[in-house]
Amino acid sequence: MEKEIKIKDKTYFFVEVPFDAHSFREKLIMDGAGLYVSYEPRIEPYSALQSVKISKDNKENYKIISTTKDITKKQAENIVEECCCSINDRVVYGFIDYWKKINNYQAGAYFLAKESLKSLIQANELDIEKNYLILLKN
Repeated sequence: MEKEIKIKDKTYFFVEVPFDAHSFREKLIMDGAGLYVSYEPRIEPYSALQSVKISKDNKENYKIISTTKDITKKQAENIVEECCCSINDRVVYGFIDYWKKINNYQAGAYFLAKESLKSLIQANELDIEKNYLILLKN
């Protein structure tokens, strides 16, 4: 599954990958069927790299950010938006709760960017229990 998500002034692609996927290749592969990214572990008995299709579009510049399983606090902070809102008559600074925002609930905030990222994934109808490769479209 692949999902394009626009946030701030950037476009990200969330592409489902296996939980054991690692060592993603920065160079993307283009063939007649689409754009692919290769990763470890290799497929036995041929020791070929595995790959996942990320787009049917023409090859563009993409930057691999991380997988949702391995994302760091700093990487998540660079994706999600900061906010401040009033909760119980207190001003709270944090990161947007995208699920509440999209579903027109009272504004909410998370103290942790990784939690905000989970809400972004959920708000875009992706399964938060799965692992996604996050790519930034340049």
